Amino acid sequence: MPTRGHGSRAGLALTLTLALLGLAMLLPAAARGQVPASPTRTRLALPWLAAGAEPLLRTQALDTAVTVTVLAAARWQDAGVDVQAGRALTIEQVGGSWTYWLGVMPPHGAEGGIAVAGSAEPLPGGPKGALIGAFGREPPFVIGKGEIERLSPRAGGLYLRMNDADAALADNRGAVTVGFVIDRRTYTATVQAADTWQFSGQVVEAGSAVTFGPARGRWNLWHPRLEDHGPEGSPELAGPSEPLPGQAKGSLIGRIAGGPPFPIGAARELRPDREGRLELRMNDSDGALHDNAGQVEVRIAR
Repeated sequence: MPTRGHGSRAGLALTLTLALLGLAMLLPAAARGQVPASPTRTRLALPWLAAGAEPLLRTQALDTAVTVTVLAAARWQDAGVDVQAGRALTIEQVGGSWTYWLGVMPPHGAEGGIAVAGSAEPLPGGPKGALIGAFGREPPFVIGKGEIERLSPRAGGLYLRMNDADAALADNRGAVTVGFVIDRRTYTATVQAADTWQFSGQVVEAGSAVTFGPARGRWNLWHPRLEDHGPEGSPELAGPSEPLPGQAKGSLIGRIAGGPPFPIGAARELRPDREGRLELRMNDSDGALHDNAGQVEVRIAR
């Protein structure tokens, strides 16, 4: 039976192809840090330059399916994404096989072998040879082959590796592919028709995409004389006494940090030019709110 030492041994040599050099030009806009205009998920593959090296590119794309390859014989490998605090990492699929002891342990999947990791492994007590992850310098967690969702406690990169001791990586072989999504944070705010500006519960960042919608519900800007309508408002245009003249009267509107109002209606996406509290209301004059009725709910994704 061969013994598995923990001395210094040469790592695996990785060979880059010429096609890799042109990859950045072929990737979609989401890979360059832009949030897709539609909620449709795209797919992005991030290859490794070398064990322990920075990947070719980084992305903050949200609602984008990312696929990375994790090498068995490498230490912590940067997944190429920056995760903001509170965002959810959803592992959608894990494939491939690897082994943590070539010639002794048959290849296995990302769930790991039958042994339990000891004190030398990054995650003691976890499955030896399993796929594990970590947000920045936070404690590692088991990913394995199961579908999991995990919230990032603070902003930072996502790192992946096999749960095996650093000094014992040289006799590892194989790789697994990991497909995951960094989900945008979503909230629901309820807006009353008869109130002035109402705090949505969200403080938004300048330049960071905010998506409103769908907004649902019925409200009325002159109860009971007019029929209820939705957040898109009535056909009548608001006059000079309304917060947002020229827009549909009774429509859903918003403002940030007390700044100029902007239309929302049933749905819209914007990139605020300022940071601050997000407030919402019906587009109706303050002096006419007393005869309003109803409410709408709007989904807010950041």
